[in-house]
Amino acid sequence: MSVSNLLTLPSVSNVAPGNTATIECPVGGHTYDKIHIEHSVGGVDRIERIECLINGKVFQTFRSATWLRKLNEYRNITQANNIITLHFDMPHLRQLNDIKSFGVGTADVTNFHIRIVLASNASNPTLKATAQVSQVKPLGLINIIRSFPISTSVAGKVDIDNLPKGARILAIHLEKSGISHCEVKVNNTTYYEASNALNTLQLQQATPRPRDPMTNIYSLDFTTQGTPAGALITEGVRDLRLKPTVSSAGSIEMVVEYWGLLGSA
Repeated sequence: MSVSNLLTLPSVSNVAPGNTATIECPVGGHTYDKIHIEHSVGGVDRIERIECLINGKVFQTFRSATWLRKLNEYRNITQANNIITLHFDMPHLRQLNDIKSFGVGTADVTNFHIRIVLASNASNPTLKATAQVSQVKPLGLINIIRSFPISTSVAGKVDIDNLPKGARILAIHLEKSGISHCEVKVNNTTYYEASNALNTLQLQQATPRPRDPMTNIYSLDFTTQGTPAGALITEGVRDLRLKPTVSSAGSIEMVVEYWGLLGSA
C-alpha cells in the first residue's frame, strides 16, 4: 500500500460572505484519503454547509462544519482549531487495506470538487485546502453520507420505513433528545435492538478505536469491530425499518453513512 503525501489544492474560488466557495480537486493522478480545510471565517459556525461531488453527483453532505467536527469527534479523530477535515479513508477501521480502500480514487473520474456555503456574516473569509493523497486507483466503493429529516407527531415508538436501499449501511445517526431505545428490522426480522445505555456501551467498546457518543444522538454503528464487513446489506431487502422510541414529538435529523458505488444511495 502506497504512502500518503500532502498536496496543496491551488484552486479555491468564490470565497466571500454569503457565497458558495468551491475547491477543485485535480483528478487522474491521485487517490484522496482526506482533505484538510484551514479556515478563517470568524467561527466554525459560519460554514453553513459542505458538499462533496464526483462527476457532478453529491456523495457526501454535511449540514454544517460543526456537524462534520462532531462526526470526527465521535470517531475519536484528532482535530485542530480552524481546520476541518474530510476523512474519506475511514481511519477508525482496523486494517490498513480497509482504511485505504475508502479513499476517493480518481483514475476514472472526470471531476471532483468540494462546495462550501459561507454564512453572510462570515468575517473576511479565507480557505486553504490541503489533501492527503496516495497512489491513484479507480473510484470503486466509497463512503456516501446523506441526511434525511424525519418528523413525528407523537411520542413513543416511531416507524421509519423509507430509507433508500441498494448500498450497504455503515452507520445511522438519529439526532433527537430523548431516544431511549431503537430497533432495526430487516424483512420483518429484528437485526439489531438496544436501549440507549446498552448501545452507548457498544460504541464505547468499539475496537480498535472506541467511539465518543454524541450528545442527543443515537448512533447505530455497524463497524464497531473495526471492519466494514459488518455493514448492513440492503440490496434485495424488501422491507427495512428503524423503530426508535422517543420521549416527545418533533423532528429527527437522520444521517446515514452508506458504503457503495457513486450514485448507489
